[in-house]
Amino acid sequence: MTHFDVSKVTDMGLMFAGCDTLKTLDITGWNTANLEIAGSMFSGCYELETIYASESFTTAKVTKLTNAFFACYKIKGDHGSNFNMYESNLNFFKLDGGTSNPGFFSRKGA
Repeated sequence: MTHFDVSKVTDMGLMFAGCDTLKTLDITGWNTANLEIAGSMFSGCYELETIYASESFTTAKVTKLTNAFFACYKIKGDHGSNFNMYESNLNFFKLDGGTSNPGFFSRKGA
């Protein structure tokens, strides 16, 4: 999946929803500069622990992110940010920068 050209995609809502056995996802090559909708993108991915991404995964244009990580109980960023159902919003839809800048995405090789 790392080589998919998603540079023109605006809607990734429900993209991985219900992938309840998915544990690791590598989207390091994705350029999401045009992404606007990511609602429920990973919703119901109960076993998802790690999402590898890079700085090219941006959220500057995202306007809809409702329930993006709903029931992703095991998700964790590479600097220790853990799932919290009350804080799983746009602030966590990025690379993990630790306690001062938490996120659910990890850098590959970190």
